[in-house]
Amino acid sequence: MFFFCRAATRYIYSASTNRYSNISLQSRIFSVFHFVKHTINLGMQYKTNDFILKGCLHNADVVFMVDSSTSVGSENFQKTQNALKNIITNMDIGHNKVQVGVMQYSSYPMMGFPLKLYGNRGDVLHAVENLHMTSGGTNTADAIKFTTDEMFSATSGARSNVPRIAILLTNGGTVDSQAAINAANVARQAGIGINVVAVGNNVNQQEIQAIANQPAGSHVVTVNNFDQLEQQATNILNQACAGEYSNKSNVFLHLFYNII
Repeated sequence: MFFFCRAATRYIYSASTNRYSNISLQSRIFSVFHFVKHTINLGMQYKTNDFILKGCLHNADVVFMVDSSTSVGSENFQKTQNALKNIITNMDIGHNKVQVGVMQYSSYPMMGFPLKLYGNRGDVLHAVENLHMTSGGTNTADAIKFTTDEMFSATSGARSNVPRIAILLTNGGTVDSQAAINAANVARQAGIGINVVAVGNNVNQQEIQAIANQPAGSHVVTVNNFDQLEQQATNILNQACAGEYSNKSNVFLHLFYNII
């Protein structure tokens, strides 16, 4: 922070030598921070959203966690596939852009396809069409752990320099709510942002709000049925992209360097 203050003060001084020549260092530092604060108040929201949104749409690792339990049913599973395709259609897919992976879960987790497998939108859409229901219970805890350990592993193609976003789709409560919440906290510690898409009336609201990133209101999408899920593709994507998955200091430096 001291280096930042000195660098910023030198900049102000060199640009306005006559004005600041008799003003104390403390006053000059205050002037710099007042300027930065004023600029943030006017434009930080736009710049931050623009920076993160573009990063999500054009450079991120995104894993969809698809509920394949018996309670979903084959017809609704197909609607889930349609919703995924609607979301993916709006992504800039590529190995140096947005990578997409899919895992499915019921009583046990399983990999649909890893992040590194497909490098274009057409192949990803085709892979989503070829997913099949597995049936069973709803073991969300193991699904989140599998996503953290396997889907976002270097072996699966996860990158360390882009946002890591998990989108959990579910239509009911898990077999062990606390285990799922604990697994979500571990995922966040690994730098994974979790968004939840909850379908129907059997969802445990307390559970999904604890699983999702905070504030939950910005990371949870709730719909009444799977027909509505297909219509929420844009909202789901926008909400996932609005999360602050990028390092905040990097966003601030991006703003500061634009200022000076």
